Amino acid sequence: MVRDLTVSWDDYSTAAKKAREHASRTGHTLCMSSAGKHGRTTRNLDGGIKLSKHHQVKSWPDFYEPILDGRKKFDLRQQDRNYATGDTIEFLEYDDRLGRYTGRKMTKIITFVMEGIGSGAIKPVAGLFRGYAILSLGDVE
Repeated sequence: MVRDLTVSWDDYSTAAKKAREHASRTGHTLCMSSAGKHGRTTRNLDGGIKLSKHHQVKSWPDFYEPILDGRKKFDLRQQDRNYATGDTIEFLEYDDRLGRYTGRKMTKIITFVMEGIGSGAIKPVAGLFRGYAILSLGDVE
């Protein structure tokens, strides 16, 4: 979950301290970048602060390569990590045939999360089971 804590510039240092404490307790990554086109903003011009997470995930070569070369701009994942828009995701290439990591890695930003809600949903998302999500991926600025 991305938390939005809006504060005035005068209260910025207090809010930043609280945000760092929250990040430390919850395992979030606190970023202090300016507004970006993907909503990854962690400190807006009005002093708002957002916390985002950094996820490291295994990726098989058949899925890793199309993301790397730009053909695949999404990833289907089990929603067991609370992926959220603005989080970063680091793909660690894992060769499932050899049973080891290759050493290659890349980082993307999550620009949209479509969560499965299972049966009873409208037709476009009825096939996406509850507990899974399609993550839309963008380049990290």
